[in-house]
Amino acid sequence: MGRILQIRVLAQTYRPKDVESAWPRLFLLAWPEPLAKPDEVVGVLELVTALDDQFQFGSLAPEIKTDLGPGLKKAMELKSELEGALSDRRPALADSVSYLLEEALDVMEKSAPEPDKFL
Repeated sequence: MGRILQIRVLAQTYRPKDVESAWPRLFLLAWPEPLAKPDEVVGVLELVTALDDQFQFGSLAPEIKTDLGPGLKKAMELKSELEGALSDRRPALADSVSYLLEEALDVMEKSAPEPDKFL
């Protein structure tokens, strides 16, 4: 790192709209109300955080929490591992964990209820 120039390794969602397309049920669980700022970036990491917030503080039905709890725990662990890898400047590890995180979200999406069951 330079005296003034900082070097950072980060993960960000290339096309945030892909998040809603890939995981529509999880997206609605995470953000049941329209986003406050229409231009707000909602990437993969933000989805995991928002789902955790809904799980802890939202009004999700107990059966939804039961169905998604283990998957969400795994997703949060993977998110933390990915962020740790980035913090340690280990982009190869972060890359491999990103695939595991997306797979965990895929599994959660399959077990998430249809929107008419929770909206």
